[in-house]
Amino acid sequence: MFNVKWPPELTELINFCKGFAKFDIVELPSVSCLWKGVTFHAYLRSYTIAPLCVCAAFVLPVITAYLMGLRSRARPRWRRTCDKCWTNTVFLIFCIYPAVSLASMLALQCDPQIGRLKSDYREVCPDRNSLTTIYSTLFIFLYAFGIPVFMHVAMRAHGIVGIVKEKMDAAKFQAMLSLFIKNATSVEAHRMARLVSTVKDDLEFERQTKQALESWKCRL
Repeated sequence: MFNVKWPPELTELINFCKGFAKFDIVELPSVSCLWKGVTFHAYLRSYTIAPLCVCAAFVLPVITAYLMGLRSRARPRWRRTCDKCWTNTVFLIFCIYPAVSLASMLALQCDPQIGRLKSDYREVCPDRNSLTTIYSTLFIFLYAFGIPVFMHVAMRAHGIVGIVKEKMDAAKFQAMLSLFIKNATSVEAHRMARLVSTVKDDLEFERQTKQALESWKCRL
């Protein structure tokens, strides 16, 4: 699907390696060739069931820790285990969301002119009441709609609303404080603050301070 243009440095390295290894990475088969013998149903099942197996593997340490009684006698270790489980699960579903959502919809993308699936013209379009259509529809609700709902509920359960509110309150306070400092302080105070933050030489700092002081006295 995509033409990869190798960088010149990498091309030179490949040519150098070909001199003694007799191995050309550019001539390797593409991913589409590797999937040539895989049927559409195997592709659909692998993309829909594999993420559930990985998520179940993430939950296994939590179940083991619960059965070992870490929830009551080792609270820090129990919290770390749950935190790792949540982090891995959310990161996984965030990464695979486009792929699994698209894969679950492929069974419904039919070419009406020839009655074949657009993703695999070897397969006839399934009926609305067929097992393939029901299977795909269930995983569309599970992935395409279920993942956003799950992440929304999970973030709200872990206090994302309070975190966002705290950040917004802190930003509002900093904005009001900056406006107050800008309106309440004098020009000389701003000049002195710039001197303190920018001047590194003591003699130069002393000279500019005296100059600012004399200017302030003249204003009085």
